[in-house]
Amino acid sequence: MGKTCWLTVAGVKPDQSLVIVHTEGIPLFRVAERMQEITRQFKLRMTVVDSLPYTETVYRMQQDNQNLFAAIYSNSKNIELFKIRDKEEDAERGVNDLRQVNIAKHRMFDHIMLEVRSGRVKKVSDGNDGAWIEHLQDQKRVKEFILEELQFVWTKTAGVDHLHHSLLYAFVASRLTGMITRGGVPLPCLVNPFRLKN
Repeated sequence: MGKTCWLTVAGVKPDQSLVIVHTEGIPLFRVAERMQEITRQFKLRMTVVDSLPYTETVYRMQQDNQNLFAAIYSNSKNIELFKIRDKEEDAERGVNDLRQVNIAKHRMFDHIMLEVRSGRVKKVSDGNDGAWIEHLQDQKRVKEFILEELQFVWTKTAGVDHLHHSLLYAFVASRLTGMITRGGVPLPCLVNPFRLKN
């Protein structure tokens, strides 16, 4: 999410690898409307959106899409790469019913790097190929002291990393698809057969 909100739509193959079928930059003032169009066009099963800095926009989009989760990055040292947190509304404490997924940011970017390098993330060519490459190369994995402990962290260099984050959110959405239940019935997995052309 930003002045231009970048999205990544991916299909999930039976082996859980991803094929990116669409990328797009959307002006912030059109993002809620365009997300409804994209959801219908691609029959999206699950959506993960950056919760900051436009939390009110994400909350509004959640009212139209029960399968939209707000992403919150964490520095958790738990073994989980991500964890669902479904908060109930509480007017007295000022808590809204934002559906969120907490993501271990640096470890998840490590995982995405391995998925890309191993060829488990493929991309259908579109008009954003140059931007996609630029955004994926913007973040660097560096060593940094955090609370007196040396850790590997991901940091942006030029600040054009939105499609890298969008890829991470698409990956998390692909894993949430088979986990989330509504009314006690598991949601079906997103598996769309299609042919790839060279």
